[in-house]
Amino acid sequence: KESTLHLVLRLRGGNWLSELVGEQLQGKDGDVDTATLEGKTILLYFSAHWCGPCRRFTPRLAEFYNTHKASKDFEVIFVSADRTEAEFEGYYKEHPWLAVKYSDSERIGFSGTLGSKYRVEGIPNLVILDAATGATITKEGVQEVYGDASAENFPYRPPTLAESMPTSLIGKDGPAPLPEGKHKLFYFSAHWCPPCKRFTPKLIEWYNKRKAAGNDDVEVIFMTNDRDQASFEEYYGDMPWLAVPFEDRHTVVQKMSKALGVQGIPTLVLFDAENNLLNNDCVPAVTNDRPFPFVPPNVIDVADGISVLGADINTVPALIAYLQYADDDDQAAVVEKLEEMALAVKESMGEGEPSMIFLTAKDESRTSRKILELTGQEDKIEGNITYMILHLQDQGAYYLKILDESDDPVESLTAYVDTFRSNKSSLEKHQMK
Repeated sequence: KESTLHLVLRLRGGNWLSELVGEQLQGKDGDVDTATLEGKTILLYFSAHWCGPCRRFTPRLAEFYNTHKASKDFEVIFVSADRTEAEFEGYYKEHPWLAVKYSDSERIGFSGTLGSKYRVEGIPNLVILDAATGATITKEGVQEVYGDASAENFPYRPPTLAESMPTSLIGKDGPAPLPEGKHKLFYFSAHWCPPCKRFTPKLIEWYNKRKAAGNDDVEVIFMTNDRDQASFEEYYGDMPWLAVPFEDRHTVVQKMSKALGVQGIPTLVLFDAENNLLNNDCVPAVTNDRPFPFVPPNVIDVADGISVLGADINTVPALIAYLQYADDDDQAAVVEKLEEMALAVKESMGEGEPSMIFLTAKDESRTSRKILELTGQEDKIEGNITYMILHLQDQGAYYLKILDESDDPVESLTAYVDTFRSNKSSLEKHQMK
């Protein structure tokens, strides 16, 4: 797969960066052809003159750049969030690197294509991209530069899952090894987290029920996010499973959190007996008493969660089929088509994110109601099958297709998704409240 990707890049002239930031960039002595950066690790620096933390970080990054640019073979590209061109020009005088032109309004700013692609919600933000493929190495470049002035660990590739797997655990009777021959559920949680404290009793009940039934094929491992030893001991005291020791929270737990991309807690991640990742979002499965081993679906109902295929409605375009008003035959036909579409996306996504995810709302639920409230559509879809495409990365955009009785649900679904993919501008675009 990797060799195929390199072949594609060569056939296309290795132009992933030109497509990303444009054919030319602004340099200190005039325009610079983006093609001259081929083979370099790229650091996209999202920053602005008005941002205090940015003004503090920029000199540190400039020192890092001037010291290590040649030996580490990288280039920084400034992506401005300045409010005026005068601010941009004044601030850019402090930068020794290249910049996306301020006139390229489509790309710069929080809502530009670059900010949207990398989901930049705050600045300063430093995104590090692989030289050969353009794949994201890390979005935590600011923290890495602050913590590694010598660039010893550049370009800060996150640990692999194999490298991050803990080896030394504790149990109720003292030290314990990582279980072999069992599924493993890594539970990222903390005493101070109210949603965690609500979920933990459910997980304990689920765990004890399996043990009582003679099922010893899975072990839970607590990955603490507690702030002090006393809180850890109090919280872990109620748990019947294994744990990473509290003193390893800044090494083992953080390393695995980074490798898995854990964004919040509680998070429950399932590995099989051979330590292969099976499901990175098992909280809904336990909450809704789904059968083990929690094989992740390709299509999920919003009542069970908003994450599927390793992405969620906040990160990639998401189609939600509101089917509470559909008869059984239509509902089954639409779900079958969604499964077909989702499988095609899954097979084409490789190691990256899905191009789109697919969800259903078969019955009214708290989540389905909340989405309708946020889009202002609570009273407009009653009685009708409705397809909604959320594209929240595009400044909270969404698209709506309310079917008439004469519309074929499956044909309408196919045409709607095809149009979004090939001619999105022809669809009426709405913005969330």
